[in-house]
Amino acid sequence: MATQAQLGKNLIAALQRGGTEEAIPFCNLKALPLTDSIAVASKSKIQRVTDRPRNPLNSANEAEIRIISNYQKLLAEDKQLEPVVIEKEEANIHYFPILTNAMCLQCHGKPESDMQSVTLKQLKAYYPQDKALGYGPNEVRGLWKVTPGSQNP
Repeated sequence: MATQAQLGKNLIAALQRGGTEEAIPFCNLKALPLTDSIAVASKSKIQRVTDRPRNPLNSANEAEIRIISNYQKLLAEDKQLEPVVIEKEEANIHYFPILTNAMCLQCHGKPESDMQSVTLKQLKAYYPQDKALGYGPNEVRGLWKVTPGSQNP
């Protein structure tokens, strides 16, 4: 997915410039505007949603939590994860899984083993209600939610 690739490229650059101390402010200040700019260019509404949000604005609804749970089940069964399309009268909604990798675990991993204390301290400062910790490699972190023909607010 183009949005994930662009976000990943920018995140890697931030990590290379200054580690997680540079990446956390990037995500806090620039991830949403970057997603919005790609949404405008693709004439789609693009969001990230999750059952364990760092930013409460990214909280999944009940139907999305069921999709995440189903992806987790399929992943545990070593099955391929395919996009989910929900047909709506106004516009179809497309969901794509977001999977963790080694880069993600620097800020979304297990605090006791994957993350530096400076990272944890910085995350608490930016996201006091953070629930996006404790992931392992190749786990479902959330969903990309794409609604073609719509626009991000």
